Formats: sequence, structure tokens, C-alpha cells
Amino acid sequence: MIKIDLLKEDKSYMKQVNQFSKIDGLLAVFLFLLYIGIVVYDNSNVDWLSTESHVIISGLLRVIVVALPIFIVLFLRKQSISSIGISNRNFMKSTYFALSLSILYFIGALVYSLIVKNEIIFKVNHTLFYYVVYYFLISAFNQEILFRGFVSPRIRYVIKNRWLSIAIVGVMFSLMHFFSALAFQFWDFGRAIDYVWIQMIYSFGFHVIAQLLYQRYNNLIGPVILHGFGNMLAYMIIFA
Repeated sequence: MIKIDLLKEDKSYMKQVNQFSKIDGLLAVFLFLLYIGIVVYDNSNVDWLSTESHVIISGLLRVIVVALPIFIVLFLRKQSISSIGISNRNFMKSTYFALSLSILYFIGALVYSLIVKNEIIFKVNHTLFYYVVYYFLISAFNQEILFRGFVSPRIRYVIKNRWLSIAIVGVMFSLMHFFSALAFQFWDFGRAIDYVWIQMIYSFGFHVIAQLLYQRYNNLIGPVILHGFGNMLAYMIIFA
């Protein structure tokens, strides 16, 4: 049984954080702004009539567009991929922990549905392949490699204080969802706020849990699994 202790940090995580510099912090902010631009462009040109294959292909292209600058920075800064949480360190522990949290999330989603809707509704509009690729790779991996893997530890070096750095990246993570909604709502600020304010609060809370999970095991797999299941269950049950 895995001990539930999200407040503990893996020693290798802080060892990596201490190897960064202020330049890495600036690069983290730059790639965050670049991602905002990508999200705004995507949502400003959303196609409601897209087929599953079109969504997957365009989504995978976005993964490449986001990941490529990260790997270029790693190469130029002579940093390993383990500095963004891609390694075998604590791989299974992080996986088991994330799956355990996902089960709790699933139960919570069912309870929420029963309390708010007085029934449980499963919204399934796509194939299993689509759900796995879209929610775990295109959505979860894309955001986790940027926010948890790249941005958060580099901001941590600059900010120093653990909880303040978590909060700042949490605000960045929430703002990403706001700008996404703003572009989606054709730059109507009021409509964007009405559309996304609950999601922004949820996103901040999710970020805190995912960040603690990442710091606990210094592996990206856990946050990716938790993020993928969280988004998929929210779509299938909570917002069904």
C-alpha cells in the first residue's frame, strides 16, 4: 500500500530545481506565453464540424508545437529530459498513486451527479481510442509537460518559497483556461468569465494536487494520468 503523503518532496526534485538559474525562469515564462498564443489561435479557429480524425491530427500537431520548443531549450541549456519529469524514477509509485486518486475522483463525480442532478449520466459521444488519445495525450500530456514538467520547477527556483511558487503557477494554469475561453467566446470578456470561472477555480485546485504529486515522485506520469482521467470524467459525468 502506498503511503498517502503528498506533502513530502522527492530529494531528486529539489536537486534538479537547485541546478536551474534565473534564465530558466525567464524561459519558463516565455514558453508559457507562447502556449497561451497557441491556445488562443486554436480556439479562435475552432471547427465545430471537425471529425474525430481531424481533431486527433490537429491535436497531435499542437503537441509537437508545444513540446518541440521545450526540447530545444533542454538541448541548448544542456538539461536532461529527467528535468521535466520524464524518467523511470518512481514511475510505478507515481502511477499507482495517480490511479488511486483517479478512483476517488470517479467516486466524487458520481456523488456530485447524484446530488446535483439526482441521477448518474454517462456522456459517451466518441470512440475509446478518441478519448484516450485526446484526453491523455493531446490534453493532459501537452499541459503537464509544460506546466508541471517545465514551468513549475523553474519558477520554483526563482520564487524559492514552495507554496508561493505553487500558487503562482496555479494562477498561470488558470489564466490559460481563461484565455482559451476568451478566444472561444470571440473575445467577449463577460461571456468568457461566465463560461469559465468555475473551471478556473477547479483548474487551480487540480494544479495544487497535480503539483504536489509531481514533487512527491518527480515523475510526469502521475500528473498525466490524473489529468487525463480528471478531464475525461468531468466531460462524461459532471458536465454530461
